[in-house]
Amino acid sequence: MLDHRRTAISVAVAATCGLLAAGVVAVGCIAVILGYEQHRLEGGHAAASDLISKMATSSMKALRAAESSVKPECSEATLIALRRLAVASDVIAEFGIRGPGDSLVCTTTEGELEQPFKPEPEDVIVIRDGMVVGLAFNKPVIYPGWVRLRSTIVSTPHFTGVIHPALMKQIRSYELTSIRMLRPGGGSIPILSNGAALAWIEDLLPDSITPDGFSGWLPEQRVLAISRRVPGTEFVAQGIYPVSQLLLANEAALWAISGLCVLVATGAFSFSLPRARRWFALGSRVQRRLSPKAVVCMLQPIVRLDTGEVVGGEMLMRLKDGDQVLQPGDVIPAVLRAKATDLFDSVVAEKASAVLQGLELPDRFKIAVNFFPETLKSGLARQLLATYFRPLKDKGAVVAVEVIEEQMNHEIADRIREIEFDGYEVSLDDFGTGFSNLSSVKNLAPSYLKIDRSFVRDMVAESARRSTLIPEIIQIARAVGAQVVAEGIETADQARLLRDLGAEFGQGFFFGRPMTVGEFQDYLADQLARRQAANVTPALLFNVSPEGRRA
Repeated sequence: MLDHRRTAISVAVAATCGLLAAGVVAVGCIAVILGYEQHRLEGGHAAASDLISKMATSSMKALRAAESSVKPECSEATLIALRRLAVASDVIAEFGIRGPGDSLVCTTTEGELEQPFKPEPEDVIVIRDGMVVGLAFNKPVIYPGWVRLRSTIVSTPHFTGVIHPALMKQIRSYELTSIRMLRPGGGSIPILSNGAALAWIEDLLPDSITPDGFSGWLPEQRVLAISRRVPGTEFVAQGIYPVSQLLLANEAALWAISGLCVLVATGAFSFSLPRARRWFALGSRVQRRLSPKAVVCMLQPIVRLDTGEVVGGEMLMRLKDGDQVLQPGDVIPAVLRAKATDLFDSVVAEKASAVLQGLELPDRFKIAVNFFPETLKSGLARQLLATYFRPLKDKGAVVAVEVIEEQMNHEIADRIREIEFDGYEVSLDDFGTGFSNLSSVKNLAPSYLKIDRSFVRDMVAESARRSTLIPEIIQIARAVGAQVVAEGIETADQARLLRDLGAEFGQGFFFGRPMTVGEFQDYLADQLARRQAANVTPALLFNVSPEGRRA
């Protein structure tokens, strides 16, 4: 169930990485598109501002020349002079002559009109260099009986100038939302605008900021806003561009980005999945958790089989992994695969020393500890014993190092003798499962032989002495001067038979499961109180049911 959960988590993490990578690419590409659009539109505003400035300057220059050098009469000489001014100007397409009542009486294109024509009133009246100038924006150039193109008309006291319609069309090509004219007394009026966006201009680009200019994104409204003052004039070019509009204008690029995001997401998922699996694999989790804070040290009682007295405990460990507690059967293979045995033994030894310092133990109380063969071989085990367990030994405890029989070799045997020289005892663990002979065991001179739990599990009352190797193991122990500890005792019958066979000590769920150091302290006090209160004798020791013992 946990493997399925970890697999699902790994897939979810890899999928998230794929989505995040695709999201980063998408955001980056969209940012590039929007940045390009901002640059393009700012360039358009700059070009429009330059063109508007040129139109204002050139048109006023031509009209001033007309006012100063041309008679305001509908004569051939006047029309020729005005036509010359129009040709010289790259802004004015046509001049008109104003008659009584500001009516149009003559134009450079039509000549003298059959009847004077009253054009629409100007939108704005301004004073330029002492001269009254009227401006009519985006107006149709109307003559009696027919309509010409729309354009901007500039009027002086005696003449009118029609701005070339092609220039007005060019201004519109720069995608301006509005051109506004600042009033001398404050405020402004739109003179050329996109009606649908005019409300946006009013709300987002108020008059107070238009003189100074502005270009940037307004996140809340999700628009690009540009406001640029036209140099040397009262005009301001403005634009409001919704993000959605800018993106839709690059639809082909969006499709390309979508395809790229799919490729990136797939690649990131494929790249992340094996790494996520390794990250959530047990080995990686164990390595990340290897610290004294995550290690839980536990003790399992070791009991004298003849008296029932608790004489020691084997130090065992668990590893906290978030809300889970990993068992040794999961942790140890992961440590071996990760080649982290030295780190593991160092962390466990440090934590064991810390928790055992506060434990009140009887004199000569045995504490059995375990090291990996690699730690024994390298000599690190000897250093760890001196650093973390010597204070416990100096307080009167007996520290025994357990060595698994099948892992014994000459290198480890040499290190074991050094450990024995330092005053520590040695216990040959899982005895009977390896291939040690009497000579090699005798040379090692262990203090204890631990009978593997598999022999104890197979015991049957009627055939214990005939069908197991336990008597032979006990004889070997006697021959090398070692005592016997039987592991895996789960019933009173097993305990009684092993006692009768001559095993001195027992360990297993019948006496107590592995427990924390605090629980073990309470367990010792409870066992002592029970023995004192009941005055337990060896004959009655194993008549207590397992349910009555601390688990």
